[in-house]
Amino acid sequence: MKRSQLQLLRVLFPATITGQLLATGLLFAVRPPPTDGGRPLGPVLGYVAGGLLLAAVAGFQVLRARLVVLMREDETASREALRAGQAPRGTFPLLLLPAVLFEAPGIVAALALFLHGPTWLLAIPAVCAAAALWAMPSAASLEQLLND
Repeated sequence: MKRSQLQLLRVLFPATITGQLLATGLLFAVRPPPTDGGRPLGPVLGYVAGGLLLAAVAGFQVLRARLVVLMREDETASREALRAGQAPRGTFPLLLLPAVLFEAPGIVAALALFLHGPTWLLAIPAVCAAAALWAMPSAASLEQLLND
């Protein structure tokens, strides 16, 4: 049975989220004991992860606006594609990108935790997972974008 593009996205998004959260847990669990030599890199990477999260949110807004423009170029064809469970023409890469955008800050935060960053960095992968779930496309959410 051939899966529709939207079904594929509904599998890929949770897969990236699961991988990110498992990597975070593993790196947090196996991090070595702190050493007294030098300044740890973890806190610096924590700030990088926070910056990446802000960039991901901004990037998602840009992608969303571009997605609306692409879908409205041929609104009738877009609605037909959505009814068939397919991504409207030319939009599949844009629909996949939020999973990647929200995965990167979580992975960097996990690495920062491994390198003895502060434990509050555990919040970044959690926020990234929630944002990716929120951004996961469905026919209903894309239809709503067309109606707005």
